Amino acid sequence: MKARTAALGLVGATAALVLALPALGGTTAVEDPNDARGRLDVRSVLVDGTESPFRWRVATFGGWTIRELWDRGYVVVQLDTKGDARIDRLAVVSSNGRDLIGTLNRVRDDGRLVELGRFRVDKGGRRSVALSIALHRLAIGPHRTSFSWNVVTSYLGDACPRTCFDAVPDTGIVEQPLPAPSPSPTGASGPSA
Repeated sequence: MKARTAALGLVGATAALVLALPALGGTTAVEDPNDARGRLDVRSVLVDGTESPFRWRVATFGGWTIRELWDRGYVVVQLDTKGDARIDRLAVVSSNGRDLIGTLNRVRDDGRLVELGRFRVDKGGRRSVALSIALHRLAIGPHRTSFSWNVVTSYLGDACPRTCFDAVPDTGIVEQPLPAPSPSPTGASGPSA
């Protein structure tokens, strides 16, 4: 009887640990089928959330150039940082013909966008883009263990005369665990001797 109780306790403790692991942050990968026309049909989104800045790598099925996206293609990461199932931040990647530009926006209650500033964005090869956004810029509450995101691309071109969109995931949003806070020193002036 004691052995069975101990075994059940061990199973329960292991299950609690496994359920707690997502709260430690980590890498999230979402695959998407070849389901949209145009150059920005997303193949996958990989998020490195082990530390700040968070990094999104959006890979597409087709290749594209920075010039081809100028006024025709956009990659948008929609973020729910407050936990109310409402998008409150938009990270928009656009092109000026020479460079990719990353702009972080706050979505007001009336739907208007307020530009908060720029973030780092890099062309990650012929078929991908990488965004890096510092966690403090997302204004995530102090007691949150996760936030939610999805990616939407839009492209207007020969194969997409009426603008082609692709959403990842196709429906819903992805819950992204936050990294665990690092321990802080004890006492007013740090650890005691």
